[in-house]
Amino acid sequence: RLGFLRLRFGADLTWKKQVRVFAQIQDSRAAGEEVSTSSNVENLDLHQGYAELTPADWQDVSFRAGRQEWIYGEERMIGAFGWDNVGRSFDGVKLRYARERLWIDGFVARVASSTLAGATTGSDLYGVYAQSGPRSGSEYEGYLLSFADHLAAAGETGDEGETAIHALGARARDRLGPFDFGPEAVVERGELHGDELEAHGPPAQAGWTWGERWKTRAFAGYDYATGDADPSDGERQEMFNFFPTNHPHYGYADYE
Repeated sequence: RLGFLRLRFGADLTWKKQVRVFAQIQDSRAAGEEVSTSSNVENLDLHQGYAELTPADWQDVSFRAGRQEWIYGEERMIGAFGWDNVGRSFDGVKLRYARERLWIDGFVARVASSTLAGATTGSDLYGVYAQSGPRSGSEYEGYLLSFADHLAAAGETGDEGETAIHALGARARDRLGPFDFGPEAVVERGELHGDELEAHGPPAQAGWTWGERWKTRAFAGYDYATGDADPSDGERQEMFNFFPTNHPHYGYADYE
């Protein structure tokens, strides 16, 4: 590939702090990827386009509907995948309650609605995500996520079944003087192509910063997620991390 290009243009309109309309178009292409010198692949699309309402009588509550980016925590489970040339956005609705150092989101999204070969006929993502912090810069979070693909596919035993996965997780990010820490833990239960799924993952990172004018930080990180023990027993243990942005955690270089 010779190079990537991504251009985004947006407009953000707000009326009396109660109604907000945001639209963002994106042109994404890779140089030299056209089929021929006389063809043009359609690359222009709506990356984000939503309306947000904050009622005058309920300033702590906002409602957003449309195509939108969702970024939660360190994007291990749900992220905008900004590293990619296209990125990720969801077609859905989100209800947020926010007050002082607490916010709670409830959301529902239709992940795919295409009937093309290889695509689902309408996968759904829904969940609740909450964050609180005792002081500025601290983050303590809990979340419950669910995904269902409504698509029959062959599992490990050859029988067909749908996927319905539920994830319960918690995350923290805080600093105590020069010491900072960021653990996260998630457990999953459900079905993956009809097979019983039980998985978990406990990534963590900790660091120490010293120096006044020139800051120096040493840190250590650990990433772990369960994998499948037997590919033919109809029981799955591999971690399903929903819609993440993995590269910041596991490396930016891809091998193809």
